[in-house]
Amino acid sequence: MSMRALRQLTEHADEEHREAMKTLQEDLAEAHLGTVDPAAVANRRSFMRNLTLGGAAVAFGAALVPAAGLVPAAMAQSATTTAASDIPDADLMLVRFARGLELAVKAAYGGMIATGKLQGAPLESARTFARHHGQHADALTALLPKQTSNDTAPTTAPAANDKILVLFTPRITAAPDENALMQIAFDIETGAASTYQLLMGTLESWETAAAVATIEPIEAQHAVVWGQTLNLPTDQWMPAFQTTAAALNPSQYAAS
Repeated sequence: MSMRALRQLTEHADEEHREAMKTLQEDLAEAHLGTVDPAAVANRRSFMRNLTLGGAAVAFGAALVPAAGLVPAAMAQSATTTAASDIPDADLMLVRFARGLELAVKAAYGGMIATGKLQGAPLESARTFARHHGQHADALTALLPKQTSNDTAPTTAPAANDKILVLFTPRITAAPDENALMQIAFDIETGAASTYQLLMGTLESWETAAAVATIEPIEAQHAVVWGQTLNLPTDQWMPAFQTTAAALNPSQYAAS
């Protein structure tokens, strides 16, 4: 693929990301601050449109998983729901996991960029996609109860999921060239999209489901960009259905 084509694909993914994030913010604000019934907001055409942005059909219901299978017992026991939130505790734990995943992917891109082996259009794409993941983490943070700070419990910034990050850091360090780094980026984005598909079979709240359904296609688009750039077989970067085959199970990869 030419560098011009890669730039065009990245620009398209960036446009779709911006539109999806704008729609998500508007829908959540309308539900929280407006007079519209949240159930009606959840059924808006913009919400459904976001489900197909990735180019691959999303097979809802293909992998329905009980919440107990995804949320570690220790995490579930420590979960709390504020009076201002109607989001179930299990959903909040999965949102925190997804946020840690997004920050881990952002950090992984930072590691790839730091190697100096990405140049030109691939470097621009990596920077753009890293920014997307940071904004996805911000959107997920908005769903969580607000942290409070005092002398005994200071507020801490959200952290990347270290167990996920360590899966890719050695590969990034050992990557011999640009193509190897782009393959790692493809694997990361494929895993992220697959993980969101897994979460979609569990989430109960329309707010958390809307956020995941909005973000998942963007991750899939990232994978499409890298897959095409690497000239991988089409069925690898645009499967007939998004599956959970490459998903990172929150129970297994709960942040330490």
